[in-house]
Amino acid sequence: MRKLSLKIISLVCALGFVLLSGACEADNSPILSDDAPRLESQTDTTIAGMNRDNAFGFCELPAEFTGSGSTEPETSIDFVVKTCEAFETKSIRVWMHMNTIFTRSDTSDELYFKEDMVALYHEYFSKLKQAGVEQILVMNHQFIKPYDYYDQSGQCMPDPWNGEYDFYVRTLEIYETAYKMLQEEFSEITYWEPGNELDAVQFLHKSDWVSGNDRVFTDYQLAYIAADLCWYANKGVKQVNENSVIVAPGFTGGTKLTEMVNIFYDIIVNEKCLPTAEEYYDPDPDHYFQIMAWHPYTTSSDRIDPETGESDWHYDVDDIMTRSDAVYEVMKEYGDGDKKVWYTECGIADSKYPGGEPMDEIYQYYLEEMFEREYVETAFFFRITNLWNFEENELESSHGVMYAQADPVNHGKPKPQAEVLYRFFKGDPNADTSPIWWYYNSYMENE
Repeated sequence: MRKLSLKIISLVCALGFVLLSGACEADNSPILSDDAPRLESQTDTTIAGMNRDNAFGFCELPAEFTGSGSTEPETSIDFVVKTCEAFETKSIRVWMHMNTIFTRSDTSDELYFKEDMVALYHEYFSKLKQAGVEQILVMNHQFIKPYDYYDQSGQCMPDPWNGEYDFYVRTLEIYETAYKMLQEEFSEITYWEPGNELDAVQFLHKSDWVSGNDRVFTDYQLAYIAADLCWYANKGVKQVNENSVIVAPGFTGGTKLTEMVNIFYDIIVNEKCLPTAEEYYDPDPDHYFQIMAWHPYTTSSDRIDPETGESDWHYDVDDIMTRSDAVYEVMKEYGDGDKKVWYTECGIADSKYPGGEPMDEIYQYYLEEMFEREYVETAFFFRITNLWNFEENELESSHGVMYAQADPVNHGKPKPQAEVLYRFFKGDPNADTSPIWWYYNSYMENE
C-alpha cells in the first residue's frame, strides 16, 4: 500500500539514510477508467485548437486585494480594467491566494470563504469581462496546512520524506477541497494555475525556512510536489466542471528550466508514484494539467557577443527562446507535443538594461521570437505599471510596461515597449497608440 511504503521510507530517512530519488515504490496498479475520477478536460487545449485571438495578456492584481495586490494604491480595480480595455487585452492572470480567499477552522481542516473577498473577486471578474477580457487565469501559490501542523506560513509544505507524510496527504486533500469549492463559487472561471514557480525555493519550501538555511527541498522533491498539487487541484475542479483547465504552475525560466521540466514529466510518466494519497498511480500528464507553462524572462544583458566583443541584447532573447524550444522537445519526448503552452509570466525589467538600450527594439524582437513558436498561444506580461512604493527589489519594481502613477516625472505614461505591445497585437505597426495614454493624458489635463 502506498501510505505504508511512504511511511517506511520516511522512517528510513529519519534514521539517517539518504533518500536519493523516489518517495514510493512502483507496486500499485495504474489508474483504471471504470473506477477513476473524471480528470480530462472537455476544452480543447491542443495546438491544433489554438486561438491566438487571446494571445495578449497581463499579470496584475489591483491594490484592493490586501496582501496579494499591487503596492500602488492608484492601481485599483477600475484602473486595471480601463487599462486592459485600452490595450484591448484579451487575457489576464489573477493572483488568488488560498490565504486571501479562505479561512480554516482552528479545530479541523474545514475551509470557509472570506465573503468580502469573494464579492470583490466577483466584481473584478465581471468588470474585466465587460471590458473585453476573454481568458481569466486564476493562480495561487500559498498552501493551507492541516489545523494541527505547526508552521502555517503560506509557502511551506510538510515534508513527506521526513516524518510528515500524514500532514502532507492532508494538505493535498485540503487542496482538492479548496479547488472544488473555488470552482463551485467562481463558475465564471475555467482556467486555474495551482502554483507559481514551484521550482523556486521562495515559493515552495519546508517548514521553518528562511533565506539561506537548509530547510529546502531538492529539485526532484520540488517537481514531485508540484505534480501532486496539479493532480489534486485538477481532481477538485473537474468534480464541478469538466470544461475547466489546469495550467501547469509556471516554471522559472532559469538555466535549470529544461532539467526541471524533464524531472516533472519523468515523475508523472515513469515513476508510477503519483498521486501520492491514492492506491493507484496515474501516468497521464493530461490528468495533471492541460496547458503547459513557464516564464521566459530574458537573461541579464551583461553578455558579450563572442564574434564582435560587444554587448548584444539579441543574445538574451535568443538564449531564453532556445531554452523554451528545449522544453518543448522534452514535452514531445513524453508524448505531450500536441499540448499548447502559455507563458504565464514574461517581460523585460528596465533594471536589466541600465545602459539605455532601445526597449522598443528589444520588445519587438522578443515578441516576434515568442510567437514564431508554434506551441505558444498566450503570453501574460508582468506587469502593467512599475512599482513606486516597493523599494526592496529594483527588478520587481521596474517590470511595468507603464511608469508608476506616483512617478513624479512620468505620471503613469506608457513606456516605449507599451506602444510596441499595442501595435504588435493589433497587427498594425502604424496603429494610433493614443488609447493607451489615457491615464497620463487624464492626469495632465487635471494638473
